Amino acid sequence: MRERKIAALLLIEAWILFALVLVLRLQWDMVPFPAPTMDEHAHISYTLDLIRKQAWWPDFQNFPLTDFVSGTITEQTNYLNHPPTFYWLMKLVHAAFPSASLIDFRLLTIGFTMLAIAITMRIGYLLELSVPATGVFALCPLLMHVQQLSGFYNNDSLAVLGGSVCCLGSFYWLNTHRYRSGFFAMLLGIALASVKMTGFLLTTLYVVTLLALRPELRKRLPRMVWVFAITIFGALTLPYLNFWIAYGSPVPTTAGQAQWLLVQSQQIGWLYDQHLPFIPWMLHVLSMFTNQFPDRSELTLLPLLWLPTAFSLSFKRSSGAPAINTMVRASGAATLFLLLAHFAFSWPRYLTYGWMGDALLRYYFPLLPAYCAAAAYLYQWLSKRCKSG
Repeated sequence: MRERKIAALLLIEAWILFALVLVLRLQWDMVPFPAPTMDEHAHISYTLDLIRKQAWWPDFQNFPLTDFVSGTITEQTNYLNHPPTFYWLMKLVHAAFPSASLIDFRLLTIGFTMLAIAITMRIGYLLELSVPATGVFALCPLLMHVQQLSGFYNNDSLAVLGGSVCCLGSFYWLNTHRYRSGFFAMLLGIALASVKMTGFLLTTLYVVTLLALRPELRKRLPRMVWVFAITIFGALTLPYLNFWIAYGSPVPTTAGQAQWLLVQSQQIGWLYDQHLPFIPWMLHVLSMFTNQFPDRSELTLLPLLWLPTAFSLSFKRSSGAPAINTMVRASGAATLFLLLAHFAFSWPRYLTYGWMGDALLRYYFPLLPAYCAAAAYLYQWLSKRCKSG
């Protein structure tokens, strides 16, 4: 009982520490608004474009950026190609608070992030880890620099919240008799994460892998639950199907994005006289995970090392509790599939535009709780090995 109280205290303190780091970092005089590296200008312009046109679907052929100072549209074209679901929500929030300044809407995404971290810490408590392993779990969001990539006006925070809900549902589905409510929570998580293609793919792959790994739990679900799940999933794919029909791809390279990719590639220095061969290109793409953080890039290597190691160890017999084993396996498989999808998607874009920035660390944050579980799992395995000699 004493260890459980200490673990709970560690997780609460970690949540408070994360909140302080995030909020202090996002003080308006420390981080410029809009933040150029987080596409805030483009995301806000997306919402304002829907409001101005009184539309629910974007017109990527007529999709300008907005000048925040004058409130007028510019001659620059917005380069985003996301589905409009996140911007529907923001459109309603803007209507509810018409007098709020644009920067104030960061508070909503800060709220999404903090709720996601709270759910992550709740999962850390439910896993009933040792106190040191709980400490490892609790520090993972800071080690993965979630605080540096959160709280901006963009759709990442809602995708991360959806992934956290999905992971919480997966724990209940795997580890308790509440498998039905856990399954519905996984569906809700996928729905929230679907505001972003990477979040949609990652959570869907995670749940599909869970279903494949635990057939005895899958068979317990009534037929009507499956009908409901398939209906919801079909509805979530509609924005992407609409893009596919209209533009030939669920994540179309619009005219605005094509222009932006060329300009950015030229500014960064990626437009070489000759294209890199595939293997050097792939290694350069992977380096983007650390290049986002030039000040502490060595720490960013840790999740790149612990996840594949924990994923490999999870297949050893008697290597841990079934729930955490399955979560680590499913998250490792989903991450690998998304990484392969990134390579398949990015290589043609590189050949055409020189762009190598598609695989960013924040795109994988929807499975943050599972990555924290993988780190704690790896720590516990190493601890047992050290004690056994």
